[in-house]
Amino acid sequence: MEWTDQGILLSARNLQENKKIFCFFTRNHGKWNGVSQRQKNLPQPSHFYLNWKARLEENLGHWKTIDLANKGGEPTVWMLHPGKPFAVASILGLFNHLLGDRDPHPCLFDGFLSFMNTLMTSDDSWIISYISLELLLLKELGFSLDLEKCALSQATQNLSLVSPLTGRAVTKEAAGSYAPRLLPLPGFLGKLSALEKISPYQAEQGLELTGYFLNKIYMENLPSGVLSLPTLRDTFKSWVSRLPCLQIETEPFFIHEAPLAS
Repeated sequence: MEWTDQGILLSARNLQENKKIFCFFTRNHGKWNGVSQRQKNLPQPSHFYLNWKARLEENLGHWKTIDLANKGGEPTVWMLHPGKPFAVASILGLFNHLLGDRDPHPCLFDGFLSFMNTLMTSDDSWIISYISLELLLLKELGFSLDLEKCALSQATQNLSLVSPLTGRAVTKEAAGSYAPRLLPLPGFLGKLSALEKISPYQAEQGLELTGYFLNKIYMENLPSGVLSLPTLRDTFKSWVSRLPCLQIETEPFFIHEAPLAS
């Protein structure tokens, strides 16, 4: 059994003195583990071309080749930013903890590469793209939020709340006395505010919204005693909350609304 693919490194752990098990999020094969004898340290995150081989598909197998997709090296300017490394570490941690082994998600893989491209922008639009990537992750995990129309009145305007049970948007008027029990929907997702006027508070609301449903899935798939999502996500959310303002100069790329991968 042998295949080639492209992937992003999620984790590495020692197997023996000269062997490591590398886990990659691959485009067409999902999260996949394999042994490597030659590779000692790999840059993370980086985009790799991979070749995996095993006698049988169910075997752990080994990575025959692990080559950087960008031979000139990955762009690293974003790594000097005070918040972007936290965002990348956060989403990779979510992939590692929430995605099932050997379960392909090509659309999510492409969405991650698109997000990495947004890190090259000089403004804060990448924060909105990060939230959009988490919405795509929820969709890939089988819990797609319906933020296009009110679940009760079918209205498409003035959407400001989300049901914690169904993930569907609701207007404050339609919610009535139930409004305090619902989750706030930030204006940039509920079509209430201009994109250039997004505040750090609204961005934090977006992270609270996606975090609520991600944590729900996380708790359902992990042993008892695990209390929350990976701490690096909290670190990123805390960094966003401390920003004095958001500078949105370019149209944010809404990854969850992009065409699906073929």
